[in-house]
Amino acid sequence: KQLTAAKGQQMDDKGRAESGLSSDWAELTHECLTNILSRLTLEDRWRGAMFVCKSWLQACKDPCLNSVFDLEIHFDSSTESPLWWTPEFERKVDAMLRSVVDWSDGSLTEIRVRHCSNRSLSLAAERCPSLQVVSIKSSPNVTDASIAKMASGCPKLRELDISYCYEVSHESLALIGRSCPDLRSLKRNLMNWLDPYFFWVLLFFWGRCYCILG
Repeated sequence: KQLTAAKGQQMDDKGRAESGLSSDWAELTHECLTNILSRLTLEDRWRGAMFVCKSWLQACKDPCLNSVFDLEIHFDSSTESPLWWTPEFERKVDAMLRSVVDWSDGSLTEIRVRHCSNRSLSLAAERCPSLQVVSIKSSPNVTDASIAKMASGCPKLRELDISYCYEVSHESLALIGRSCPDLRSLKRNLMNWLDPYFFWVLLFFWGRCYCILG
């Protein structure tokens, strides 16, 4: 009986300790939480931290943690999958980017992602005037419509990578060039060398920024 009572006491003590630990973490101030969460990768926050409790979820939505949306590391470190080209995957990427746009409260400055569409990019162009870096290569459903919104709404743009975005035309590139005077890097990697308009675009950007147009 004494042994059973002692074991029960130990379990109670352990339970209280674990409960106290959970309570302490949940009761951290918002400033402490954002400081801790800022040390995690975007993937770690999305896959784990925001599901801990309500206060952690709210901290993950803080604008200071959503000024950069970078999934390029994930794509670079993974073997390309046919699933990346499906509508379902595109919707997931769009949902993530739209959430970050909302949470950033206009402070989003960098987007590095693939397989997004106009659904999310147009929203970013409308709500994030401080965008400076946009890398959206391999996004076949990004069109001139969202690039035009970016040209008018994101004058601070410095880097743009629209490689293998098949629906973005030369006219959009010229519009970006006229509207974004700070542009220093343009990557296209899908040009029709037989199109005479290509050479006009090349001359337009010549000497202004680093270009990869082939």
